[in-house]
Amino acid sequence: METINVYYTKLNNKIISERIFNTYLLSLPYLLQKKIRRLKREKSQIHSLIGYKLVQYALSENGFSISYLLNIEFEKEGKPFIPDTFNFNISHSENIVVCSISSKKIGVDIEKIRKINVENMTPFLTTQEYNKLLNSRNTDIEFANIWTKKEAFVKAIGKGMSINFANINISNNKISYLNNNWFLQKLEIDNSYVSFVSTSIEKPIVNLKCVDF
Repeated sequence: METINVYYTKLNNKIISERIFNTYLLSLPYLLQKKIRRLKREKSQIHSLIGYKLVQYALSENGFSISYLLNIEFEKEGKPFIPDTFNFNISHSENIVVCSISSKKIGVDIEKIRKINVENMTPFLTTQEYNKLLNSRNTDIEFANIWTKKEAFVKAIGKGMSINFANINISNNKISYLNNNWFLQKLEIDNSYVSFVSTSIEKPIVNLKCVDF
């Protein structure tokens, strides 16, 4: 049975001090430093920085030198990858940053559960999902589940938001796309968040690890 490793960090005020930010930033390849600096919001810079620190951690824990990060490349749609290592994906929401790795293509998403207006979300839902939300006891959690599943899937295939979410049909935590099946696994990280990982691996072993920098 194949394994997926998932690393996450819960941020706090100490980790976002300017001194620590600059120290961490200088530990990354110059290409990534520039990409992070170009982000307009400070919180986005911090999330991106911590995401790549988790990639460094994953490299080291899985027997690779962190210098492999110097070889990072980006697919046409912008998804990063490091040749001759593993597949990885990063997600963040509010105070949590997640990095998942696998031998197969992988996508991960995490979302803080927020109050939503169901009618505003119809462009992203199938008819069945819309009806399910209307009848749900907690529409906020139910929508977060639907959204994170779809987001993890499109990140796994490297398409991002270029795919119409309303055309993505989820059945028993499985999505069929171009004659391939993609499976979804829930990650139990925090009760205030919903997180899913998506790969072509059915029922993988998921190793979940909190990383404190």
